Amino acid sequence: VKKLLKQQQSPTQLAEEWKSIPMLRLFDWFCDWSSLILRYQLTQDEAGLGLPDMRKVVQYLAQKSAQGKVLDIQDWILAQRQKVLSKANLNPALLLEALLVQWVSLPGQR
Repeated sequence: VKKLLKQQQSPTQLAEEWKSIPMLRLFDWFCDWSSLILRYQLTQDEAGLGLPDMRKVVQYLAQKSAQGKVLDIQDWILAQRQKVLSKANLNPALLLEALLVQWVSLPGQR
């Protein structure tokens, strides 16, 4: 995810790398990360930034993203997660790319 945000990797490249990870797990990760971003935006509590491997990313996104945009993406993630749960006929590669495109659009919308 760091490489994606630093534009060292495209959403398509990362989606290709992650294609073997279950879609539900990916949506759970992104939902958790969006919750951590919102929590940090509200509390500025570094202890609540989550696991060490994502702390800097979560903090960066919290500082650079508008709260409304984070809420919108979280809503989108939850809606797509529900579609995955209901076994909707979705193209997993395109869905993952769409998720990553949404995610990379977070910073800069403050």
